Amino acid sequence: MNEKYNSLIVSIVSLLILIILLIIPKINEGKKVGVKDRFNNNLKTIRSTMSKGFKLESSNYLSNGIINYVYKNDKNGNCVTFFIDNNTGDVVSYRRIIKSKFNKDFNEVEQRLLNEKYPKFIVDAINQNNVTKYLEVKDNEIIIHYSNVVSTPYYSEPIYLIINNNEVSKYLNYSFSLDETYKNESAYEYDPTKQYIAFSFDDGPSRNNTFDIVNYLENNKSHATFFMLGSFMNPNPDIVKYVKEHGMEIGSHTYSHTNLKKLKANKLDEEVYKTNEVYNSITGENLKLLRPPYGSMNDKIKDSYPYSFILWSVDTLDWKYKDSDYLYDYVINNVSDGDIVLMHDIHQTTKIGVEKILPELYVRGYRVVSVSELARIKGIELTPNTKYRSLKK
Repeated sequence: MNEKYNSLIVSIVSLLILIILLIIPKINEGKKVGVKDRFNNNLKTIRSTMSKGFKLESSNYLSNGIINYVYKNDKNGNCVTFFIDNNTGDVVSYRRIIKSKFNKDFNEVEQRLLNEKYPKFIVDAINQNNVTKYLEVKDNEIIIHYSNVVSTPYYSEPIYLIINNNEVSKYLNYSFSLDETYKNESAYEYDPTKQYIAFSFDDGPSRNNTFDIVNYLENNKSHATFFMLGSFMNPNPDIVKYVKEHGMEIGSHTYSHTNLKKLKANKLDEEVYKTNEVYNSITGENLKLLRPPYGSMNDKIKDSYPYSFILWSVDTLDWKYKDSDYLYDYVINNVSDGDIVLMHDIHQTTKIGVEKILPELYVRGYRVVSVSELARIKGIELTPNTKYRSLKK
């Protein structure tokens, strides 16, 4: 009896095992069909959503089973991306490609690289809550496309950031490639699609204004040349160092702002060489550029001193009008590629005007650089004993 009972139990258990073995494949098959349907339905919805103006540019299969679909608008260059988990068929967040414990670290890298590429007014706009991020994954880099970025002034070009995998290799949740060498994007790299002009400031340094103007330039990824007076450099070595250490260029504006054409030889030498002595005592370097006060010079002066003599092609007359709105309108409406713009950092109104001018020039496709940078961009060698009014090709 017990043996029959035990045999019956064994038979029942065996039958149950057989049934389970027969049913499980059917269940799994059903799951796979469900995943496939869900995947196709999501993909169909994405395609339908993207039908207006956007075309599929790429589909990138990641090692963790996630597929990255990239759609691009050919008219304006904007990109929209999606991630679908091939294992579940679900649309997932781009955060799935980043290890969860490293989200903050990834964000910090993104912020650092944004600050290297874009002016502060654009970075501030990107960091607003209404901005949408679309990530495009490539073999050895991630491209973040930013949508709904509303800056003041408004920047209409596509805004994106390329992050090389070397920068975030510890944070990624899939297999990837690395570059042996790479270079991050920089706002100071030459862009052939932009127009370049040089800003120059005379009569400083000014303790009231020069620090702020340098900061405005730096915030807007711009450089300028400061033509300083030796008599003002001497008591303000900290300003001289600050200007230089923040990527700006310094030139001579003589020692005491005297009309060089009215000076005798010995006094002329003092105005020129004493300024360089002061600058050298502060920085250990020598000046290469000289702007004569009032633009007053002759061939004898030009041929007597080993400087490149830098004049200007756009005179803002900021010293005369002392009106920041006038300065803004004049610069915006009168500059063109290759111009050297003359201003003075001793005026408060100039400082206020520059803060407003720089973002507007940026969104209009201008990049503001120093005189020497502009010469290099235009393929012009600044040579001693030579006069330059502009640096147009």
